[in-house]
Amino acid sequence: MLLVVAGCAPVVLRGSPETISGPPPPRVPTLKAVEPCSLLTAEEAAGIGLAPGWPDQLADLRQCWYDKKGESRPASGSIFVDEGPGKGADDLKPPGLIDEAGVRNEVIAGHPTTSFPSSDGLRCMITIDVNTDENVTVQSSLKVAGQPESACAIARKMVGFIAPRLPKK
Repeated sequence: MLLVVAGCAPVVLRGSPETISGPPPPRVPTLKAVEPCSLLTAEEAAGIGLAPGWPDQLADLRQCWYDKKGESRPASGSIFVDEGPGKGADDLKPPGLIDEAGVRNEVIAGHPTTSFPSSDGLRCMITIDVNTDENVTVQSSLKVAGQPESACAIARKMVGFIAPRLPKK
């Protein structure tokens, strides 16, 4: 539509609509402002047997580790924030040595999650799908078998604190 101003009154000339094409708008990651260590407080970590978190970076993954060198705790954990693109839960490959029968899908605080327990029961990874391009991965590890809680029970507790703090789709 073309708008022509003639004198003081606008005159609208009708014509065929034009299609304007161009590059898609830039993708704005919703996890860009999320600090991994802000997703699980020191008090929450202590309540599930983990050390306070400390930040780290591995390539393009921002992460928070819940362990402490030189301190013996039965469990450790980590949170990885991946902004993608192409890093949504559908793009993830499960870790090796998983217990296929134990893989579990559920929705927590409005986010689809997938749990991947290891076949030895000492590790568990849970992916939290934030959108088609972004995810948060939570992992827990046990130092030895026979702990009162499984690695996935600890990871699920972590996810219970983390998922409500994540942006909605």
